[in-house]
Amino acid sequence: MVFPSGCQQKRPMGDGLYEARTNLPQGRTGAREFLSLSKTQAIRVVVAYRNHLFEQGLAPATINRRISAIKSLVEMGQIFGICDYDLEVIKNEKVRPVRDTKGIDVPEVMRAI
Repeated sequence: MVFPSGCQQKRPMGDGLYEARTNLPQGRTGAREFLSLSKTQAIRVVVAYRNHLFEQGLAPATINRRISAIKSLVEMGQIFGICDYDLEVIKNEKVRPVRDTKGIDVPEVMRAI
């Protein structure tokens, strides 16, 4: 990767998982390469990525957001005619609420006043 003088090289996003699963280079053309995969290959890559995120200990909500971004990429690929498949078979993970956000009930408000 070539960077203009004075710019520091940043660590590329990801950890090589896409590259390892597909034997395709990750980088500026990574999205187009991903969209050129067959539906079966794309599902395999996304499921492997989701499993990798679980192994890293990320929360289900974080994993869902990341998978959702990939699904959005595929939808845009369909709109622009770059790919002809969808990832609807990949479902979101169940998310348990971490805390109660309902607030206090009326009797507790009356006691406070």
